[in-house]
Amino acid sequence: MGDNDIMKNLLILACFVSLLFGACGLLPEEEAPLIPPVAHVPEPQAMRTVAVGRGDVLLFTNRIASHIPARMETVRFTSTGQRIQAVTVTVGDVVSEGDVLALLDRPYLHTQLTEREREREWVLLNMTQLRERHDFELGLAEMTGIPVDDSRFIDERTRLNGELEVLEMRIAYLLNEIESTFIRSPFNGVISWALTISGAAWTFIGQDVATVVGEGQYVFRVSVTAEQAEEEMPPGSIHEITVDGEFFEAVVIEPQPPRIGAAETVDVYLHIIGEQPLIRPASFLQLVLVHEAARDALFLPNHVINRVGERTFVYVIEDGMPAVRDIEIGLTGSLLTEILSGLEEGEVVVL
Repeated sequence: MGDNDIMKNLLILACFVSLLFGACGLLPEEEAPLIPPVAHVPEPQAMRTVAVGRGDVLLFTNRIASHIPARMETVRFTSTGQRIQAVTVTVGDVVSEGDVLALLDRPYLHTQLTEREREREWVLLNMTQLRERHDFELGLAEMTGIPVDDSRFIDERTRLNGELEVLEMRIAYLLNEIESTFIRSPFNGVISWALTISGAAWTFIGQDVATVVGEGQYVFRVSVTAEQAEEEMPPGSIHEITVDGEFFEAVVIEPQPPRIGAAETVDVYLHIIGEQPLIRPASFLQLVLVHEAARDALFLPNHVINRVGERTFVYVIEDGMPAVRDIEIGLTGSLLTEILSGLEEGEVVVL
């Protein structure tokens, strides 16, 4: 075999190998195996429960109440042409008797008071020195036997006493004038209205400064039907009044005659018993009018009770699972239902 034949065979072999590997590249690729599915079971929700309680079951309605302060006073300026330095209160402020509500600007009074007080100190010093000189001369006269002429000491003391009396009168007058620059609260209470000023402002006689409503002294008024007033709110009966959500006991004073144009409506007046509430101008007042009550009873919230036809039941937990329990109920109140039988106090009911 010649060299040409060898080269020819090598070319044929190379072509065969190329065709073989090229054919391998044309084979289909195998798909990657799918991930096996995983089941996700949600965690069971915890059951919402409520325990059977014991207390009062009430059927009530709420009535908007208003209050009449037993004491209310509007403080006014008593002088004209005085510059207002400041009004120190705003609506809703709680004040005590004597607290400053407004202040007049009269600085010269303080300057005059300082001068008169210095003059008084000087007179008192002169009186002390006069007494010491008199005592010294009396002692000297006792040693020498030469009598002392007291007349000049008496005249000087009389003059100084006169100066002191005049100064005391002037100081008392200035103190009174300074006090008049403070407009004070006449009693403990809450500010229901206050004067607002901007820039320079001057007083005039009778100008309103602020209105103080007596704290803790109120008569409450509630409008109800004549029938409710007679049957549910006789004089002396006790009811609850809420002031900004806080409960207070109140006693009925007396119902009033029906108002003109509202023959079916009467105003009932009440007093708070014991500690009095703090009522601000924006306070919300309500009377809790109880129509029916079951005292010291077993109860559940109304929304827990299930009714289907004549059947009344709840769901209780037995062996860790909710189970139906038939019950007998009494008064269905505004928020709670009285339980007569079928449940015990403390037993857990599923919502």
